Amino acid sequence: MLSLCFFDGMEWDYNVDAPRLRPFAGSQSAMCYLAIELAKLGHAVTLLSDTSKPGVILGVACLNRKIGTRQFFADSKFDAVIALNGPAKRSLMRWDLPASTMLMLWTRHAVDQPAMRGLSSRNTAERWDHIICVSDWQRTTVIETFRIAEERVSVARNAIAPAFEGLFPSPAALAAAKADGLCLAYTSTPFRGLNVLLQLFPAIRARHAKATLEVYSSMAVYLQEPGSDQFRSLYDAARKMAGVRYIGSLPQPTLATALAKVNVLSYPNKWAETSCIAVMEALAAGLLVVTSDLGALPETSQGFARLVPFGAAASAQGGPVRYSLQELDRRGFIASYRDALSHAIKGYDLAAWANRLYEQVGVINSTCTWRVRAQPCASITEMIAALEARDFLLSDLYPMVRNRTSFLLQRGCGIPTPRLPAPRQTAILLNSSSTRSIFRCRLLQCMSRLLAQSGCKHSRRYVSYWRTLT
Repeated sequence: MLSLCFFDGMEWDYNVDAPRLRPFAGSQSAMCYLAIELAKLGHAVTLLSDTSKPGVILGVACLNRKIGTRQFFADSKFDAVIALNGPAKRSLMRWDLPASTMLMLWTRHAVDQPAMRGLSSRNTAERWDHIICVSDWQRTTVIETFRIAEERVSVARNAIAPAFEGLFPSPAALAAAKADGLCLAYTSTPFRGLNVLLQLFPAIRARHAKATLEVYSSMAVYLQEPGSDQFRSLYDAARKMAGVRYIGSLPQPTLATALAKVNVLSYPNKWAETSCIAVMEALAAGLLVVTSDLGALPETSQGFARLVPFGAAASAQGGPVRYSLQELDRRGFIASYRDALSHAIKGYDLAAWANRLYEQVGVINSTCTWRVRAQPCASITEMIAALEARDFLLSDLYPMVRNRTSFLLQRGCGIPTPRLPAPRQTAILLNSSSTRSIFRCRLLQCMSRLLAQSGCKHSRRYVSYWRTLT
């Protein structure tokens, strides 16, 4: 079993039970759910956040991040510290961690976000033992943008909240829950497409008089007070619009109950997402999803959504894109999405589609729950287990680096020519490309730390030499 520490640098007062109690951001919710499931599997799990009430909650030790000193990490002996969303420069935590503790970046940010820019620095990128993305699309953009070795970047996907599991026992139950009218919903954050939907909804209403729209959206998921929410004017416009109910953000259990009665997720996404929990949960709630093909949405929707092409220019960019309403109108996306949504509403036949929608619900429940994600957890537990590095690093690697560093320092400015043989364990460990990369990175980290402690003036030259050895 592993000892894992999740670290969130946001100044938010919360623990792992927060997503059940209030509207909460997708990244933090995902971390909480995964931490709980890993604890259920027997792993020792700690969450460092800005909580004001530390304690063990749902099997997870929830502590205030301010206790995360070098001595704390030395005493805790974590197998890995997993930093949520960075920012990239948080890799400086490396120097507060023992050599036996891996430092992982679990990011949901697109490559154009400020939190990711630090990965442009080679030193910053190499201080991370591993980078975990939430989709293949995001992983590809990270590797291509920051020129990071493929084996150092993997994918640990998002999942639905437990409240969205098992909402319908049968196709008949699904059909009965959604039989009252034709209701559309918007459930993502407002800046990802709510203004687009409100602009085109009057035309939808003119074509389909019985269609209604429920808006479950606000910045409350980021713990913003209503008075400071910059999208208040958008919510006011929704309240005044015929056929629209503005509800705002809800805790996950309440939202799941509400969506069980909804027919269509109308999500004209204009923001290339690295993943989309809102789409996953809509699929789990038996909704027909109509959205764009931006970013990781095709990957996230697993073939169940109706995807409106955003255009060749967006695809050619190969990275995140964000557009104004004027640009979207010029590109024809608003008209295309309006027509696609209208077509979906016109053809919506609950009696005929109940089995198909129930099949969709079943696939999401069998593949996209946190219980399923935590079992293999390929990017966290398997990465650490495959490395078998804790015992090896403590017993062999660090002393080996220490001895060779001393040898280098004794030679002064000269670079030694002999290559000392590595122990047998090294050859075995390096059979795996992923563990080879982590071994190399960890060895260089040990080397850099020892050189820094020695006050050596030729650190760059020595580290360059070690790159040739590894």
